[in-house]
Amino acid sequence: MRFPSGFLWGTATAAHQVEGGNVNSDSWLYEHVPGTIYAEPSGDACDHYHRYPQDIALLADLKARGLSILFITHDLSLGYYISERALILYRGCVVEMGATEKIYDNPLHPYTKMLMASVPRLDKKWEEVKAELKAKQAEFGSGCVYYERCPAAYRNEGCERRRPTLIEAEREHFVACSRYAEAV
Repeated sequence: MRFPSGFLWGTATAAHQVEGGNVNSDSWLYEHVPGTIYAEPSGDACDHYHRYPQDIALLADLKARGLSILFITHDLSLGYYISERALILYRGCVVEMGATEKIYDNPLHPYTKMLMASVPRLDKKWEEVKAELKAKQAEFGSGCVYYERCPAAYRNEGCERRRPTLIEAEREHFVACSRYAEAV
């Protein structure tokens, strides 16, 4: 694949370029207000909506050539396809990390388990899962960041008081959960 002369990978001159020229975004509005600090209204530098297949193919090609990529996504299926290592965050804290295949095949943290259960699969029948979602915004205290939403079956006395550190539950698979820290 050849890039046009002057092409800057991952570069945008305005916030809404990465949204493919989304004229409904706040950024687009700010760019078109007279006297704005956004001095340069942008064009469509990256129309990801229409270029998605080519973008993903390019990432796969770059990966095959040995390029390291930090790929941040909410699309778990795509994360599995693109990455060799995965890092699961909850409220900005790492709750699980390691080899992608290990995390996807055997999620250990209750948050990762909930995420993986939410991914539609063609090889399994969709099962109804009861999940208790709490509208209350949890305080960011000294305990586990997932404590307020964690199923009671996973909690222990230390969860509310101490934030668990990452421990190696198995080779190339780390989890920040006090239930696994007890087993080590």
